[in-house]
Amino acid sequence: MQMTNKQMVLEAAIDLHNQRQVVSRITLEAVLNLKRISITESLSILEEEGLLDRVVSGVYVPVAQHPESRLITKTKLDDGTVNLSISEKRGDIVILLTPREAMRIGEHFMFEALQMSNIQAGHLATAAIGEAKREMKALRRQVRELQEALASNVHA
Repeated sequence: MQMTNKQMVLEAAIDLHNQRQVVSRITLEAVLNLKRISITESLSILEEEGLLDRVVSGVYVPVAQHPESRLITKTKLDDGTVNLSISEKRGDIVILLTPREAMRIGEHFMFEALQMSNIQAGHLATAAIGEAKREMKALRRQVRELQEALASNVHA
């Protein structure tokens, strides 16, 4: 079965990215036997489908494709041990951790926790900035209206 242009562009983009090369129309044209219009169309489709991200104009990176997330639960037992359970279709993976092992795993995931915290703080800051901008715009409009009303009363 012959690959579609879209499949060829995606595979080439992944290969170039893995080789630390810039993924652009020009680099794809150099490695593929496709016309630039076909590459451009394929890039647009791949971006719409969420398989490529445009990082800057004309430069793309493949989006990591991961399997669906599994349910993970943690239960801390009275004696300090931790029961970690990962649910899968073919059965649960259950790991009983000593307190020391649980702390070491926590240390390994501190970066992810900090990253999540920073992402959440960024979302909250963006929302606050948006609200402040809306309020500032409303206040400017009110000031303008008051200035116009004052000016019309002075001239009357």
